[in-house]
Amino acid sequence: MRGIILTSLIATAIVLPACEKHGHGKENGATAESGKPAAAAHSEAAGGGEKWQADATTNGGIAKMQGMVDAYDPGEGVEALKEPLEKEFTLILERCTMRGWAHDELHDYLIPLKTRIDALGNGNPDVTLPDLDAYLSSYWDRFRR
Repeated sequence: MRGIILTSLIATAIVLPACEKHGHGKENGATAESGKPAAAAHSEAAGGGEKWQADATTNGGIAKMQGMVDAYDPGEGVEALKEPLEKEFTLILERCTMRGWAHDELHDYLIPLKTRIDALGNGNPDVTLPDLDAYLSSYWDRFRR
């Protein structure tokens, strides 16, 4: 349990400063990207079953990561998968242009993703790989293509 908490804290420490460096964060004004008051737009999207609008770079990065997991050959060892996943994760952070509530939702998604990537190679890859695959697929339930 302590390992999971520590990994989550480390992931948060990595993800949040990377985005703050790029000027991402909650909106300063009273309206969200939709033109509605920010709180109403956030509440509406979160409760109304609507998907958040992600930027093309993030969508492409997630799709690329899914392709890596799909193409993974267990004979190559989990490190052959973990390293490129970590690189793609870093690129998603560096190239993110998202703002506002959608950006916050992306962080809520990315922190557990980082935890799953970090877990690869820390035990039985057959246990964490299906979880990682399912989690990557869940991205499309939350964000629009």
